[in-house]
Amino acid sequence: YFEGIAAGLSQIAQSSEQLRGGGEMRVRLAVYSSFAVKWLIPRLAGLRQLYPELDLSLEMVAEDPELSDRVADCFITVSPNG
Repeated sequence: YFEGIAAGLSQIAQSSEQLRGGGEMRVRLAVYSSFAVKWLIPRLAGLRQLYPELDLSLEMVAEDPELSDRVADCFITVSPNG
């Protein structure tokens, strides 16, 4: 799974670096609850160590979220088509 998303995560990291101008960074992330609990949340401590200025807000969903900036800034979803 990681090999499939590594390039995308790298692009997100590079874009985030470009946006960093110092100060606080606020990101609203929408993810499936199962992904958040089993994968993301256990890794948040490491993320906070790397980016202490990051203010991450999680929106955990059970079904496909509405892809709108009213819901979140970023979305992690899956495609049933592979």
